[in-house]
Amino acid sequence: MKFFVSWTKREPLFQKYDPFCNILVSPANVPNDWTIREWEVLPEELFIDSGAFSFRNNNIPSCQEILKRQLLIGQAWPKDKKLYFSHPDLLIPRKTTYKDQNSIIRRSIERGKEYIDRLYKFSSKAIPVGVIHGFDEESIVASYQVLKSFGYKNFALGSIGIRLSNHKSLCLSAIDIVEKYRIEPVHLFGITLPLGILNLSKTIFSFDSSTPTKLAFYGTVLYGTPLKRYVISPTAEQKFHMKCFTFRSSIPNPLPCECPVCKVDPKKLLEKYDSAAKFNRIVHNYFQIKWETEKQNSVGHGH
Repeated sequence: MKFFVSWTKREPLFQKYDPFCNILVSPANVPNDWTIREWEVLPEELFIDSGAFSFRNNNIPSCQEILKRQLLIGQAWPKDKKLYFSHPDLLIPRKTTYKDQNSIIRRSIERGKEYIDRLYKFSSKAIPVGVIHGFDEESIVASYQVLKSFGYKNFALGSIGIRLSNHKSLCLSAIDIVEKYRIEPVHLFGITLPLGILNLSKTIFSFDSSTPTKLAFYGTVLYGTPLKRYVISPTAEQKFHMKCFTFRSSIPNPLPCECPVCKVDPKKLLEKYDSAAKFNRIVHNYFQIKWETEKQNSVGHGH
């Protein structure tokens, strides 16, 4: 299983610390004229999604607009490295009636057909990823079969990330259906809490996460195995918040770690409001998730 770290211009260049890192970029999270030419170093693999999480009903970009952005962002990508483009799918909002859910799924699939037809007209080496939405067998299997008939060979499971924390059983059920029908390879979008997802399925080929940044911002660092959240030498304010944030523990000092930051000085993780410390925590958390993913792979979970 591969880990794609979600990147915006506010994050460190992960590939400077790890030449084998995989990165996901969303058109919604970078300036309209941004391209990978601005990177000093390229990652191992690049996934450019459609920015579906940012769409509003009255502001849904056309397939043509999204493809244009994806092609611009990845225009200088080397032909010998893998580049993935997700189709301009439509996210299913959390509170949606069954009728509206089916309507969104149908429109999302229609956009999948238009998109792949447009992509094939360009000489891009990008691998199109068909995004499956739905939480029942009929929706998931039918979406997969139709997208496959359009020519998609790679797939993703959408609308999961926004539900994982509140409707975990629903999300796990969708993953079980994907595994039952051997739908693969499948990418999981927006797994902000990947800690329990890592060893779930042999069908899940990859996932992306912004967890390194989201946790680092509030002073949280990861250590594993299994991965757990910690606050090092918490301030009085952090101790107060920890009464609510029961999912993280307090430790007086950094734990042993071989990431590039900790190898130089583990105390670089400490300062809560210091931007350099946030930056260092992001890098540290990235490596902790990457290493945990690799450990899961080595014991036979995932690919």
